[in-house]
Amino acid sequence: MGGTYQDLKAWQVAMDLVIDVYRNTAEFPREERFGLTSQLRRAAVSVASNIAEGKGRFSNRELAQFLAQARGSVFEIETQVVIAFGLGFLSAKAKQELLDRCAEVGRILNGLIKSLRGPLTLPPRNSRSLEPEACWRSAAILRWSLGAPTAELRNRTRRLHQNRGEVPGRDAWPRPILQIRGPA
Repeated sequence: MGGTYQDLKAWQVAMDLVIDVYRNTAEFPREERFGLTSQLRRAAVSVASNIAEGKGRFSNRELAQFLAQARGSVFEIETQVVIAFGLGFLSAKAKQELLDRCAEVGRILNGLIKSLRGPLTLPPRNSRSLEPEACWRSAAILRWSLGAPTAELRNRTRRLHQNRGEVPGRDAWPRPILQIRGPA
């Protein structure tokens, strides 16, 4: 992806968002200067700054990471705009304009992130490109996050590969990633 950060549509729209946030927060009560006003302004500046910093990095992977951080800041702004409206600091029109601008920045960032990360593709069902060890480790992480016992998962994975006729010798199967041991 060539050019500078200033050439990115995401950065240009993010800069418009910063200006809108600053203009709207200028009318907030004085006692909110170090509260909601400051937070909204910092989050808005963070969106544009993360886009610029990511563009200055050396890899698309780093750029995607910074774009994801910018996207998080957009959600932060949306939340704070709703809070400001609830407290009566913003009119309904100003709230909607800011939320629309946030949505625009978010859509652009989503598209950029997807283009940098590329499509997620799975191998064909009959493919042998997934080694049993890779299958087991990927599934183990998923099952662990869902609370399934690791031994049960390993047995199910073995049976799956046996049914496909893909099982190597017993020693080729991976050991558990984490071994929990009791007191020594």
